[in-house]
Amino acid sequence: MVPDTTLRLKAVLKALDEVIEPVIPEDAALAREQLALARKSIALVIKQIPLELAYMIRDVREDMALARQILPRLGPEDPLSVRLEASIADAEAALPAAPPDADAFKATWLQMKQALQDAVDNLFAEAPDELWASLGRAVIEYSERRNLRERAWVAATGFDPEPGKLPSLREAALG
Repeated sequence: MVPDTTLRLKAVLKALDEVIEPVIPEDAALAREQLALARKSIALVIKQIPLELAYMIRDVREDMALARQILPRLGPEDPLSVRLEASIADAEAALPAAPPDADAFKATWLQMKQALQDAVDNLFAEAPDELWASLGRAVIEYSERRNLRERAWVAATGFDPEPGKLPSLREAALG
């Protein structure tokens, strides 16, 4: 499973189109209006997701530029000056050198996953006993970690049999 938010949102759109819309009475104008608004909002979010981090990075850079223009107007002992300087330093430390290209990164990530899957499949098909002795534990531990992370990623849907045993979304993403 890949945490593909845009794919999941497209599935929601499909459910709205194929399951929800057909049962809304023709004379329910408000419900139809809200359905149209929900569709448009989801479609917009699908377009925004790959650009969200770049948008935030640009915004932080513009905030830092304005903060640097304002900073000289504050006295060096002014608590706001100290706070603003600290905020600029924190932002500089957190900012990547350039916004990542989410689409290119995702394509590379999926390519890596496929190459890894093909390599594992090929190796285990040719010499399964020998490989189980040397790589079996690593493959199983990898699979267990992935399974736990993937379950945590979608636990909020309510379908996991043991959600209390899962890491938080943050822990699942950041480790």
